[in-house]
Amino acid sequence: MSYTIQRIIPSEAQTREVLSIERACFGESALSPHQALALFARPEQRLYLAKLSQGQAVGFCSCFLLAGEQGRSLEIDLLAVLPDWRGRGIGTALVSAARQAASNEGIDAVRAVVRVANRASEGAFERAGLTPSLARYQLLVYAPVGAQPVPYLPRGWHERVPAEASDDATLWRATTAPEPGSAYAYELVDHSGRRVAHASVASVCTLSGPSLWIETLEAQAIRSATIAARGLVERAKRWDLAQVGMLVGPATIGPNLETALIAEGFERFGSFRCFEAR
Repeated sequence: MSYTIQRIIPSEAQTREVLSIERACFGESALSPHQALALFARPEQRLYLAKLSQGQAVGFCSCFLLAGEQGRSLEIDLLAVLPDWRGRGIGTALVSAARQAASNEGIDAVRAVVRVANRASEGAFERAGLTPSLARYQLLVYAPVGAQPVPYLPRGWHERVPAEASDDATLWRATTAPEPGSAYAYELVDHSGRRVAHASVASVCTLSGPSLWIETLEAQAIRSATIAARGLVERAKRWDLAQVGMLVGPATIGPNLETALIAEGFERFGSFRCFEAR
């Protein structure tokens, strides 16, 4: 049976179809149809739907644009195809459509994160031209519970946004989250004025909810990494975000960073590989 791939800004009925597919494939999204409808209407969001000739939706690829230090990129959040329709090239067609549309917008950088041993998704991304990383990454996630602030800065320490990274000097003191789809820098400075930790952080909205994504976190010592991690968690609590996440792998400071994040309440969500195109 033939199918078509279309980029859509979904109606309420189509949003329910997408959530139904997500539940059948993952069951991880807690968004209501109303919340998902608002998500897909956001300007940085890109949603591609696979439909059979008689109109049934059998798969989707949800993505968003991210403006980072290296320019804009397409981040693939979820690729889902109903079990009965796998093995027919639908996943590859969805990813290829997303890549082509991004290229038409002048965006060639594409990234996806796939759980190790998810052979179906790995095959779809590779056939669509994305290259898998040799390294495996551990996904660590913190889901804030409540909004009560926790003191964490030692006497004389402070946080700042580097002047060259953002025009918003009050970013980390704001009461609302940065605009989704944008990346920001974060620095932790000790009592002597020395920078002891630095992070690149992205504000994103996905089917998992509004989140803070830590792209990189570098620190002089495990204590600095722990304090920086807590600082980012406190921002997420203040901004009422669903979670804070990070992939920890060989390019980070290794097991010490994972130890710091776990100490601050992050949980392991399994091993993943990155798939990229440049």
